[in-house]
Amino acid sequence: MKFGVILAARMSSMRLPGKALLPLLGMPVISLIIRRLKRSKQISEIVFATTQLNADNDLAAIVKSEGVNVFRGSPDDVLSRYVEAALNRDFNYVVRVTGDCPFVDGPSLDCVIEQCRQLGSFDLVTTKPAYPH
Repeated sequence: MKFGVILAARMSSMRLPGKALLPLLGMPVISLIIRRLKRSKQISEIVFATTQLNADNDLAAIVKSEGVNVFRGSPDDVLSRYVEAALNRDFNYVVRVTGDCPFVDGPSLDCVIEQCRQLGSFDLVTTKPAYPH
């Protein structure tokens, strides 16, 4: 089973615009998240999904500099961005990660994926009841 991560962010957040590029531990939040995710031994690829808007150009450039492929899609439909970013990839399952959650890391992701592998076939697995927000 191949697990691919779709990491999504955009600059036009309503509550805190530009939060993915705010500094945390001396780097943009999005870079920190990517570096933490790359410690996973269970994922086959990380794909970054953002919008086609010019406002997201700097964000996409930083993600590319971290060695992650970028997909640019609809500014109005986040679900379609996730789906289209995953299309034509060799993923059996997609792991959804948001670009404003710097607490996700490779080892905790691996733990969840290992539990998914034990389930066999499934449509959706969520950590919401098991992990604090």
